[in-house]
Amino acid sequence: MARRPIRRKRGGWPRRPEPPDPLTETRALIASGRPMGLIAYVSSLIAALDPRDADPFARDAPRDGPTLTDLARAFAAADAPESTALLTLIAAMCGDADPAGEIRDELGRRGHRLPDWLAGLHATEVEGTLVTAHALGDGEHVMAGVRLPGGHGLTALVFVDHNMGGVARDGFVLEGGLRETAETVTAVSDQDTATRPLEPAEARARMEEAIAAGAITLPRFTSDTWPAARPAVEWICRMLPEGGTGYVRPEWTERELEALTQRFLRSPNGRGVDTPDGRDLLRSILWFGTDYGPGDPLRWSPSSVEILMLDWLPRKIIAEAGFLSLAPEVIAAFARFCHEERGVPAHLTADTLAMVGELTPEYLDIVASPRLQGPMAILGAMGAIAPDDPRHVTGGDDEWDFDAILRGGLRDAVGDAAALRALRTDPLPDEPFRWDGVPHDIRGAVEEVLTLTDGCCDALLDAECRTAARRYLAAVARDDPNVFRRRARAETAAAAVVWIIGMANHVVGRRGGITATAIARHLGLTAMPTQRATTLLEATGTRHRAGEDVHLGSPEYLTSHRRAEIIAMRNLLDEDD
Repeated sequence: MARRPIRRKRGGWPRRPEPPDPLTETRALIASGRPMGLIAYVSSLIAALDPRDADPFARDAPRDGPTLTDLARAFAAADAPESTALLTLIAAMCGDADPAGEIRDELGRRGHRLPDWLAGLHATEVEGTLVTAHALGDGEHVMAGVRLPGGHGLTALVFVDHNMGGVARDGFVLEGGLRETAETVTAVSDQDTATRPLEPAEARARMEEAIAAGAITLPRFTSDTWPAARPAVEWICRMLPEGGTGYVRPEWTERELEALTQRFLRSPNGRGVDTPDGRDLLRSILWFGTDYGPGDPLRWSPSSVEILMLDWLPRKIIAEAGFLSLAPEVIAAFARFCHEERGVPAHLTADTLAMVGELTPEYLDIVASPRLQGPMAILGAMGAIAPDDPRHVTGGDDEWDFDAILRGGLRDAVGDAAALRALRTDPLPDEPFRWDGVPHDIRGAVEEVLTLTDGCCDALLDAECRTAARRYLAAVARDDPNVFRRRARAETAAAAVVWIIGMANHVVGRRGGITATAIARHLGLTAMPTQRATTLLEATGTRHRAGEDVHLGSPEYLTSHRRAEIIAMRNLLDEDD
């Protein structure tokens, strides 16, 4: 069944491409006459240098590795048809991000003959988009088919895992048209999986949203094709029209949850668990159902039950083992009730209940044993601490590692220990943009970005964030003027600045009420330009890893509210010493 990613069975996606001679490799791939080989190869090269996949805990690792710009310049130094082919595909897969503009300038000076499909790459046509999903809603494959000049068909697939909150768990590109690929997916799926048309704009919104979510999820999902295929998938995504809605998470009010609770407890399924402990456990189960996965407390499957029993309940709910041991009975009763309300086929209900029974012995062992809980469990899952270290399990006395991580984050946010001690909560003034130090030749480009940034802050954030964004934009322009000398859309730079400031001040992302998608769409984009944000951060010497907080190293970029948060956490940590 299509609850997990469909596995790709042909072609090659080298996970760590280290070719001894890229030009020789490219020559052979061009000679094969099959575009997919070269597309896969270039996608893998780009993915190997993608900063989104850097180790989030390697704070002190030297940043001496090659960048995609370095690779492109190395290829540009070789005046050969093979390097022109490589540069053409790199520019296409980069979109508006660096180093696409520099590459296009170089290609404009060249005249090498390329295969027709590659020379006419800009004329690639969209064939259509589909989605394949299982009845229990664990995940879906979103597909987009395109035709290269000459008739070669390619289909990009992204498996979106709804149990993990709508992240891209896998993705790849197949040779062949959309219909052929859909038939392959259907052949390996079970009877409860259905394929249906999807509007191209909606397919793009879903794929880009899932990819962006996967890039900041820890631990990261990898496969023999992912993230090696990500640049190629994103390239095909950008061929689709903008304007899709994407995944809309349902919002459940307290009144709606109480009504659901009462319907369940009055039903034949709920009467047997209508006890004080049963009600408490049901509240936790509803918390899981509304705040995790797709946000639907009526959706239950073997996979969601497994996550609830083997991870979420043991990690999130701190209670006696006797209380937690009642959970399997409540889960089974509630899942049966929800399936009846939704009209789920009986055999799928049987699968879900069988999973509850199968997992119960292991679940009971887990909740009766010492284990990581709360923030320590999250750090263990991400690899920041050893999950079997007895200092961090429930009941342990020594949690200095977690405190040290928190202190380090506070220092990174404001600069150093001295700045942390001297921090104050005065509001940032509503000050104009400071042009001193900004080179004259980039002032037009900076002013265009400034206008968009101001408008976005006014619409979505506040005056303090607008001042912080102005200061940060000025710092980028002074520290690395070349950022604004390259050809790139002003909208992508503005989105990146607003996202950086919003993340640094905990008003954007999982800690805040504004999403990256909202910023992007306000500026006419369909997804946050993460590569552009990385470029701006690097321009000011800021190191950032996907999944981490954004730390800009100075109070001048922090609102009074964010500085008050930092002071409160500083004081709390000081009290614990």
